Amino acid sequence: MAWPRHFLYSFRGHFGSSSGATLDEWSCGIRVGRVADGFPDLIASQVLAADAAGDWKKFFGTSTIGIGSNTFFDYVRLYTIGTDGKAEGEIFEAEPEGGPTAGRDAPSLPLQCSTVVTFDTVTRSRPRYGRIFVPTTGNDVGGAGRMSTSVQGNLLTAATTLVNDLNNLPGADVGDDVRAHIVSVVSSVGEGGIKPVLRVRVGDVVDTMRSRRNSLTESYVSADITP
Repeated sequence: MAWPRHFLYSFRGHFGSSSGATLDEWSCGIRVGRVADGFPDLIASQVLAADAAGDWKKFFGTSTIGIGSNTFFDYVRLYTIGTDGKAEGEIFEAEPEGGPTAGRDAPSLPLQCSTVVTFDTVTRSRPRYGRIFVPTTGNDVGGAGRMSTSVQGNLLTAATTLVNDLNNLPGADVGDDVRAHIVSVVSSVGEGGIKPVLRVRVGDVVDTMRSRRNSLTESYVSADITP
């Protein structure tokens, strides 16, 4: 099983009452191509990391997409992923300009709640889908258990803009009208595969991040019964 050569942007942050108080942490990983046929591979750089931090800050700071004001974006790490699926070479890290950036919606849900943004390559073969779990403690959930159509639509628009912004990072051209830096879905199955994201989807049901939920230490209360 071989991995196609690509970049991994790991956007990271924390939950808390301020930019200095941490209750828990979150992360979202987006994979991006760095190879175009007939051209040298793109090289990771601080410029790419800084621009990606700016793109995520723009996404994160959009109002009415469900990201709570208790959720902060702290930094992004840029990894170069080799054919063994592991990071190789220098790792670049960049913070958003102005420091940690908070979401803009009022918190109303537990920290483990998130909304899935699905990346679709619109093909019948692998790899077809990828996804990120966006931390959305500020989501608007109605009595039927579904998020409002306005938040759903706003998140779709913001996520689509994010993908387009990442696709258009400066310095990512490898030739005339040829771009390698494209948000993609990557697979290591068989000989491996990488395909560009051509569609973004957002559902209307809030999900639970299993890893975050499992990290909560449960505290029990009990009462004795006398038959």
